[in-house]
Amino acid sequence: MTEAPVIGNAVRDGAIEWPAAPLRGNPGFQLRHLAIAPGYDGPAITRQQPEVWLVQAGCAQLTVAGAQLDLQAGDVFTVPIGAPRALANRSSQGCELYVVHGTDSPVSQLG
Repeated sequence: MTEAPVIGNAVRDGAIEWPAAPLRGNPGFQLRHLAIAPGYDGPAITRQQPEVWLVQAGCAQLTVAGAQLDLQAGDVFTVPIGAPRALANRSSQGCELYVVHGTDSPVSQLG
């Protein structure tokens, strides 16, 4: 999986350092672009901030609090605050999506 900033300042999220986006400032949120290769199966994480997923192309499987959701291009999903979630791409094609983090400084926790 590759992740690129679209809107937001540089952020340190645990061991991950997110670079500043081309559009900076303090808008109160972060917008990130994710490109997910076929076969990707990410770890479960939780966030204590609002998070919205917008699928641009392809399909992804999002597991939230144990429930599996198959998301396709055009789908939008709001992840409940504090709910464990994991992202996977079990298709033979890549997937692109955008994630809006409802804070200037998102922080994740494994599990």
